[in-house]
Amino acid sequence: MGKKIEMNVGNALTKIEFKDEDGIVLGFLKINLTDIRLVGKLEQCAAFFKNYKFEGSDVEKLAAIDRDLMDKFCYVLGYDCRETLFSVLSPTTICEDGSMFAIEILNKIASEFTEEVKQRAEARAKAMQKYTQKYKNPVS
Repeated sequence: MGKKIEMNVGNALTKIEFKDEDGIVLGFLKINLTDIRLVGKLEQCAAFFKNYKFEGSDVEKLAAIDRDLMDKFCYVLGYDCRETLFSVLSPTTICEDGSMFAIEILNKIASEFTEEVKQRAEARAKAMQKYTQKYKNPVS
């Protein structure tokens, strides 16, 4: 029988919570902010919605927009986030500043992605320097 290997990757995921003014969590997402595939997925979503028609105000059209946005978020995050992220606020919920909740989420993901990649790249550079230093100065 082959060997079974388990690996905890929990520290690779970042949990982002969205709270109301009282600190109550309205939704959350878990994401690997150092997964470079995020860039491609977000670009695909942007292209999809660039050509999307946000016309009309009837309930069926708005419900279709909501469904499409939820589907795209599930795609970007890599799991079904409908209950954890959109159980209280739908993607098309209008925030106080007039933006949609979906846009606020994307802005937060982009901001955190940029910061996390920068921090981890710096940490990786330090680790690589530590391990390669001994080869730069060989003992004679």
